[in-house]
Parts: sequence; structure tokens; C-alpha cells
Amino acid sequence: MKIFPKLLLIAAVAMTAAWAAPQPKAAREPSPDQREITNFRLTTDNFNKYSNATAAMLKLTQSDAVLRKQMEEEQKGKTLDQGAAALGSHPSISATLHGAGLSPREYLVMTGAVIGSTMAVGMKKQGMIKEIPPSISPENAAFVEQNYEKVTALMQKMQEQNK
Repeated sequence: MKIFPKLLLIAAVAMTAAWAAPQPKAAREPSPDQREITNFRLTTDNFNKYSNATAAMLKLTQSDAVLRKQMEEEQKGKTLDQGAAALGSHPSISATLHGAGLSPREYLVMTGAVIGSTMAVGMKKQGMIKEIPPSISPENAAFVEQNYEKVTALMQKMQEQNK
């Protein structure tokens, strides 16, 4: 993987692992960005928008090496506000997202929700964790479980197209 989904995937794995590990209560306090991602609810409608936006974003960044490099650099260590501003600063990215019915911020929040939920559900299915961590909403975990093939197909497409 070479563009921003790799960074978000790494962040989702780290968030899931961090929440799954026993920690003192003070260390488990989520950031405002994490709370927003946890509170977001996946639905068939918004997942379809996300899937369409992701396919368009992957196509766009694969055809433009300069944009791909910029996106990779701009997404490192960003808050949702900073990441949304970075995505929105590129007219082609902004137009692609808005064309799919999403704002840059919605896209980032959904990315965190989709990847985090998918990772947690996958880890639970494989017996790596016993419970879905509190950073993942039970509703989103249920959505992923009910749509597991569709969601994991999108994750696979993201991985394959970013190699």
C-alpha cells in the first residue's frame, strides 16, 4: 500500500490493539477524533457512498503520482480537522469526494469506522481477541459482521490497488 489508506489502516490496527490490551482507565480515554469515529454509524447507504468514493480516490491517485505522494505525506499524524483540510485542498480529491456524496471529513471518519470495525471483527473471528474493543461501536461491528464479504472485498481492493 502506498497512499493514505495504509496510514489509516496502521492507525486502525494501533487503535484496536491499544483498546484490546489491558490498560489503566486513564490511558483508555479516547481523543475527540476517536470519539467521533466511534460514534459514527455505518449504514448501507453511507457504506455504498464510501465504497464509491474509495474506488474513485484509488483510481485518481494511481493515475497521478504527484498527487499520490502528496496525499501520503499530508496524512501523516493528522487530526481529522487537519486531514480534512488537506484532502479538501486538492480540487480533484474534493470533487471526487463530493461527487460521491461525502465531505473530506466524512470520508476520513468513515475510513476510521470501516477499517477499525473490520479489523476488530476480523480479529474476533480469528480468535485474536475475545471482545470487540470499546473504540468500536457495537452497531458498526454488527454492520461489518452482516456485510463481511462486501466490506472485506473493499478492504482487499484497497490493499491490492495500493501495492
